[in-house]
Order: sequence, then C-alpha cells, then structure tokens
Amino acid sequence: MRGRPVLGFFSGLFLGVFIWIDLWLAGSIASDNNLLLPLAVVGAVGGIALAAWAPFGRKRLAPAPAAAPPPAAPTPPEAEEPFAAPASPDEDGDTE
Repeated sequence: MRGRPVLGFFSGLFLGVFIWIDLWLAGSIASDNNLLLPLAVVGAVGGIALAAWAPFGRKRLAPAPAAAPPPAAPTPPEAEEPFAAPASPDEDGDTE
C-alpha cells in the first residue's frame, strides 16, 4: 500500500473524536449519545482512504541539461598606491 496509512488512521480517528467533542460542546448532541464510535470509525476509515490516495512524493523528472558555466568576471585594473614613498635622491642629488 502506498502512502502513510498509519498516519491517516490516527489522524482520522482524532478528527472523528474531535468532531464529536465539538458537537457535544455546541449542544447539538447529548453527552450520552452513542455517536462517538461511529464518528471515530468513519474518521479512521476516511483517514486511511485519504492516506492511500494522496500523492505523496513527486515523480522523478528527467534532469535538466547542464548549462554552460557563467563567464569569468573581469579582473579590475590595478590601482596605484594612494601614498607612494618619495623617491630617494640619486648620486647627483636629483630626485628623478
């Protein structure tokens, strides 16, 4: 069996019980009403049916063709140093 029938059983069971509690608290049914068992059973069977029918997971699709890698980013131009050291004087005493 596909799906998650155990999860569906307990989910439906709790749904049926809580519907009975809601009806009882709203005053729609008396507290001594025997509607608890049928609601719980219908909820449990409905939960199993939905769990078996639900499309859990997804079908495997064919892999997409590999795209070409993006072009390399251009390298920025080399920046000059903002504060260059002063030139040292030559033998003649010139700084050039």
